[in-house]
Amino acid sequence: KRHRTNMTDDKDKNKYISVRGTIKFTSDYSIFKKVRGNRRVYPLQVAKLLLRIKARGQKVPVIVNERMEIIDGQRRVEVCTQLQIPIMYLVVHGAKLEDIKDINNCSKLWGFDDYQRCYSRPEHKNSRTYLTIQSFKEKYSLPSAITLFLLSGNTHDLGLADFRDGIFKIDDRDKADRFGNVLKKLRKFHKAGRSVRFAKALINDKRNHPNMNLERVIKQVGKYPNKIQGQTVLEFEDSILDCYNHQLPKKLKLSNRKTVTK
Repeated sequence: KRHRTNMTDDKDKNKYISVRGTIKFTSDYSIFKKVRGNRRVYPLQVAKLLLRIKARGQKVPVIVNERMEIIDGQRRVEVCTQLQIPIMYLVVHGAKLEDIKDINNCSKLWGFDDYQRCYSRPEHKNSRTYLTIQSFKEKYSLPSAITLFLLSGNTHDLGLADFRDGIFKIDDRDKADRFGNVLKKLRKFHKAGRSVRFAKALINDKRNHPNMNLERVIKQVGKYPNKIQGQTVLEFEDSILDCYNHQLPKKLKLSNRKTVTK
């Protein structure tokens, strides 16, 4: 009896997760129905996904139940409809609102380590770059955002979009090493060494003042850490120069900023 009960239990479970048929495609957007009570779809999220699907296509199928109610993939349906491209979908019989909540509550967005592991696979064409990213990050004990910023030189999104898409490119490795080493030393004296805004400010100051001695920056921050203050790139630029110029002869002092990276 116990064995028969287990089989019945398994049967009951399977009826909620069994997949009938194969992945399908359709351009009949009207057949997809939203489940009342599901999460709201925000225009900004749709706009971001649209750019990715437009560039790379729909890689993950929409999941629907036998009534064509969307269990997972509301934004994908919206994007494919806007782009007027076929929707790839999969029918899962018995799926309902409770399953949607489980998917939403249990799913975890990919983080730096997930993308890093994915694109470091030997078979990926850009794997060497991603292995370099990891070794650089570990060498200088840098946060992920600063790692990507220093290696990409991208002041807009820190190179994050390319990193997520597997097409990250290293701009100037020597420059990245130089500033990575400085930030590692600065962190002994000030937490700003882990701030992307501080890193941008330091690079801006060095660009505006090519004769700035980075070793002096480290030494001065070590002596006068309280002079490093700020919440924005501009404020950090000023405080770095103020700290650098402290007790320096007037003729050797560096003037205020000339150009800015926001």
